[in-house]
Amino acid sequence: MEKREASLLTENQKKRVLEEIQKFLEAASEFARKDSELNNCKKNIEINTERLLRVAEEERQMETAMEVLYGETKKESQTRKLKEEIEKSQKNLELLSNELNQLRTHLLKQMRNLPIPVDLENPQQEQSDMAFTFFEGAKLGKEGIDLLCNLLRQEPPLSFSNIIFMADRVLVKNASEKQEALSKLIEGIRSFRMRVDDLLKSYEQIDEMVERVRRSEMYSGVLRVLFKKGKLSTEEIAKTLNMDKRKVYDTCYNLTRSNWSPNPIKSSSSGEWELTLPGEILVNRLLQKYCEAKFGEDVEPKLGSKIQKMEA
Repeated sequence: MEKREASLLTENQKKRVLEEIQKFLEAASEFARKDSELNNCKKNIEINTERLLRVAEEERQMETAMEVLYGETKKESQTRKLKEEIEKSQKNLELLSNELNQLRTHLLKQMRNLPIPVDLENPQQEQSDMAFTFFEGAKLGKEGIDLLCNLLRQEPPLSFSNIIFMADRVLVKNASEKQEALSKLIEGIRSFRMRVDDLLKSYEQIDEMVERVRRSEMYSGVLRVLFKKGKLSTEEIAKTLNMDKRKVYDTCYNLTRSNWSPNPIKSSSSGEWELTLPGEILVNRLLQKYCEAKFGEDVEPKLGSKIQKMEA
């Protein structure tokens, strides 16, 4: 029996698994690099925006003093330079965001069929749990696990049903026998792949869904409030938006129908509404793609709005 189990995978099959894992880790490294560039770009915009606020005020005061004292006006040289730098960074941010979304979609497609390189033959008991170690040379490592958490919008540890993905093994919770552990492992990996499928659908049509939301004040209003405040009842949403309760209910119900797939919101067992993971992705993408006070003013501070006020 043991001899037959040992031949579950041929050497060629193992080689293909290792190659696919390596390709995934290389793409993961590229994603991490782009993500770091994007975050640095955001920080640069924030720093320059704060500097712009200070410099603009200083130059206004100087301009007033020069006009009162000498009848002269001082050109806003520093202000203009900072505005140009911020505009350049914002264009770069949009470019990086688009590249990151394309790379994210590519990675999710890889993940959908990514082999989970565990040794099914020799699980190890770890107290009340059972661990399946990865093949030699096929460890996902910390970088791989961190990327999976990033893509799947999960805080570490990365877990599905009764399994936890770790850097060097997959841990099956509360399993004392091999067959029980295998059943739970299959269930957890199935949940993992279903989650990947939902996310892939979201990212493949994210920009189309963003445009649909922007065309409707009701859709954008409901999503904005749920993004900011979390789980809410129909009445609470209606009160926050100062809108008719029935109209809010119809909007929320429409967002759960099949013409929105995957659905951006869901109804909880208590009858409240909350964003799904695709819904969070949708709102985040909208905020990335458009700097508009109408949508984002009470969701997160927008860098563009501060600049526009100074130009008014």
